[in-house]
Amino acid sequence: MTETAAETLPGGRRILALAMAVGPALAMTSYLVHALAVSIVVVLVLLVSGVVVTAARGPLGGRNRILASLIVIAIAVTAVEAIGRVYLPVLTTELWIYLPVVAFSCIVLRGVQKEWDSVGEAALDALLTGGSFLLVLTLVAVIREIVGVGSLTLFPASVGGHRLVLPVVSEAPVGLVALAPGALLVVGYLLALQNWMRARAEARALRQQAEPETGGQR
Repeated sequence: MTETAAETLPGGRRILALAMAVGPALAMTSYLVHALAVSIVVVLVLLVSGVVVTAARGPLGGRNRILASLIVIAIAVTAVEAIGRVYLPVLTTELWIYLPVVAFSCIVLRGVQKEWDSVGEAALDALLTGGSFLLVLTLVAVIREIVGVGSLTLFPASVGGHRLVLPVVSEAPVGLVALAPGALLVVGYLLALQNWMRARAEARALRQQAEPETGGQR
């Protein structure tokens, strides 16, 4: 059986799934509060889906688990929207159009999670997977809002929204970063930074391996 490039890498499937899940969600990284809200919803939905499907693993077969996951994700996202309209109406109104994106991200991430035998292991896996999504989306949002707007929106307006204005950056923000293409630009720079750091680490490891051999020859 042939393996795809993603499957031959350590954690390749999870990395590919994370990229697919984060891609559409980049539209919600203009402000930190939006990225945090969406990320928290993704973590909660993954947690509920993993726990419910694992708890009901007995009567469910392989394909039935996939169908059950889709149903639980759809119900959980709808429930979050209903609760949000009651307690955080302004924020929910701002983000309601992106809820299908949240469901898509959850489905993609749920598809690469392992099928665990215990609820605790399933919950931990869901938290780790959702936490990775939260970390990436939050990092992009922080960079975009600081560089593109010169501020950080910490709380939604419905709970007395607070925006932290950064004195130096706010005087000359880079507007392109705050626009839709800015999200891809930030991700590109982050990937370049990751590749640079990895190349430096590999070069350092090669130098350390070469030093003992050179010393032995002397």
